[in-house]
Amino acid sequence: MAFPFQRDMLEAVLSGCSGLLNAPTGSGKTYAAWIPLLCRHMAGQPFASAQEKSGSPEKSGSPQKGLTFLWITPLRALAKDIRNALQAACDAYDLGWSVELRTGDTPTAQKQAQMRQMPRVLVITPESLHLFLARKGYPKLLAGLEAVVVDEWHELLGSKRGVQVELALSRLRRLNPNLSVWGISATIGNLVQAAEVLLGPAMDPARMALVRADSRRVPEMRTLIPDNLADIAWGGHLGTRLLAKVMPVLDEAGTTLVFTNTRA
Repeated sequence: MAFPFQRDMLEAVLSGCSGLLNAPTGSGKTYAAWIPLLCRHMAGQPFASAQEKSGSPEKSGSPQKGLTFLWITPLRALAKDIRNALQAACDAYDLGWSVELRTGDTPTAQKQAQMRQMPRVLVITPESLHLFLARKGYPKLLAGLEAVVVDEWHELLGSKRGVQVELALSRLRRLNPNLSVWGISATIGNLVQAAEVLLGPAMDPARMALVRADSRRVPEMRTLIPDNLADIAWGGHLGTRLLAKVMPVLDEAGTTLVFTNTRA
């Protein structure tokens, strides 16, 4: 059963709004943004794109050559997990879409293949997006772009990388004024101001939506350290050393977030 904020997101997206979603980590905010975008597309209400304005609209659910959704993430370490989650939803709806990565870790051969045939969904970092927009002929590759999701907006807002995203969105809106833009944030202070920065000064206030999860959970935080500090690994393997301590905690709790300090 969907949470109230997930239903609010569905209503906002189906009504054609752009905006900002604020929900705690682990509450399902990725799918809260992604599923409504897919639902709108499959319902035969694709967002107006440059491709449609050129007189070649795509039928909902049909295979399309070109990029339709862009997912911007500042956390390269989580890009693969996001890609897997988005791909799983596409597979569940039997869309036949491909979701691919474009980050600093993406092999050159794969990037070149993407320029020849773009996937339906691309998960990309702010830096890789700017490099993409500097390539010759990029407007043609973005002709079918309908929506952009900016993940972890609190991580980007007020930073140089955030300015990169703002500039990129400005260019993308120039290509398609009706582009749908959604930000996702787990922890953010001024929701209204954050949304205004994300959506730009030209955004019609009537089409801006703010969706916030009503979370009243009181988290319990624990820090697990080795019994003998001399056993701390020099690099890369501390997580496996502490498995014996972590597993009992997981058995006790219903919902647990485990943070480690290495990408591995």
